[in-house]
Amino acid sequence: MFIKDYDEQLAWTTSKTSNSLLKNADLCTDTIMLSMPKAFQALFNKDLEVAINDSILKYDNGKLYLVEINNKKISTPILCGETDASPVECKVQTREGGYLGYNGIGFSHQYNFRRASSKYKFNYVHELKSYTTRVNDYVAQVLGFMVKLEYRGRGSWKEASEPRDITMDLRCSVAASSGGSNFAFWDIGKRTFTRRQWNIEIPVARIVPNNVPERQRQWLITIVGTISQTISGENDTRWNDKF
Repeated sequence: MFIKDYDEQLAWTTSKTSNSLLKNADLCTDTIMLSMPKAFQALFNKDLEVAINDSILKYDNGKLYLVEINNKKISTPILCGETDASPVECKVQTREGGYLGYNGIGFSHQYNFRRASSKYKFNYVHELKSYTTRVNDYVAQVLGFMVKLEYRGRGSWKEASEPRDITMDLRCSVAASSGGSNFAFWDIGKRTFTRRQWNIEIPVARIVPNNVPERQRQWLITIVGTISQTISGENDTRWNDKF
């Protein structure tokens, strides 16, 4: 699942269950689940449950519980795992090539605008985000390309649900300076999304890092190309971005 983009994740999870979390994300109140990568969310239904062989696991605020086995409910759910997506707190960079530290945001392009039909401020964001995922003892560093629409009324920026038309033609080369195992790379390439709702995360690379000093834990990235976002039916909201 980690190698699939949002379209592939949604198609896969919909084929497994009509009540997928990705199709019902606006109903989810578990903030830790909402902070997890979309590829992880795609495994669950809207009740935050996932079936594995003859067992049912339920996700609750970072913890996985065994709640059913062989079609029999467990009176006291059994804790069988914990997950975590490390928060990102770092200075945003705007450039097309260079280093990005693990658990950081870089190459971030943003565009603020207003819509005549709304009282809110809006913001398009195109950026690369590096984060750590943990499932029990398995730890991986993931690099994803984020395509976001946010709105702000009172308080902080929040994910917006307005449908968007998105086109991109991006090439991204990546190397991990720390070394590691299970390293993989995907070219973003040419993609088109019509009436896409919610943020998009496209996996770019994943690595299981070796034990190296913190200062050496960096991605070496070059990204070039173009991307355009438009709120569907509102041509005056178009933003043409270039890396």
